[in-house]
Amino acid sequence: QLYATKTTREFFMTQGGIGNVILAYKPGVHREPNVLNMLKQGKLDLVINVPDSMDSQALSEGFKMRRAAVDSGTPVLVVIKTA
Repeated sequence: QLYATKTTREFFMTQGGIGNVILAYKPGVHREPNVLNMLKQGKLDLVINVPDSMDSQALSEGFKMRRAAVDSGTPVLVVIKTA
């Protein structure tokens, strides 16, 4: 299964030709499936973190996702700007 946040999901479905992408909510959204909870439960095998903007909210959410991935032992791929 492939999980992605909203913008990434839209990209995969429209540009990547991948139709079965499950929406995963960002840390600031209190809905399920939530990326942080999925990481804590060991449900994700890899996190790819590429922020779509460099504003403070995007950077903060990205940090929370990366931190949770590291804490759960999940491999993380990031762009150099946020590393």
